[in-house]
Amino acid sequence: MIKAVTFDFWQTLVEDSPVNLARQQARRIEAIGRSLHRAGHRLSAAEVEAVYAESERVLHERFWSLDRDPGRTPGIVLRQILERHDLLRHFSVISYSDEIGYRKPDPEIFRRTLAALGAQARHAAHVGDNPDADVTGAQGAGMRGVHLAAGGRPAAPHADLVVTDLRHLAERLLG
Repeated sequence: MIKAVTFDFWQTLVEDSPVNLARQQARRIEAIGRSLHRAGHRLSAAEVEAVYAESERVLHERFWSLDRDPGRTPGIVLRQILERHDLLRHFSVISYSDEIGYRKPDPEIFRRTLAALGAQARHAAHVGDNPDADVTGAQGAGMRGVHLAAGGRPAAPHADLVVTDLRHLAERLLG
């Protein structure tokens, strides 16, 4: 019996568009350029973009590939997004990788969330769009992995449950 359900944020609860992702990248590049300029480094736009690309490589090599998160999009910002969509009030526990220090699929982020909920993994499910980070990660912590295969994405064959629309989640989980 499922007593607790956890959710992925991006592309599950809040869908981001390619246009917005490109806008976010441009803002990050601009911020890096301004910071370097204030520090006395006058770089061309191409050089600032190269710095950004290198930061992505370092983040991947030193953190993301090890399922760690130094906090690129802080939880405080994500909470504001949930509040803006009137979703924050529906969650009793919120765990973000920059606050926990682990990112999916590392089972530790799931374990800490379950501990805060007071729930056992065998009675919990995690819902997300990523077959590896969400489904495999949840399963690695002993939870059921629910794959949100929306927008024509192929279903993860190893998922405990596949849904194509969150409106059907409750009936599928409880049915």
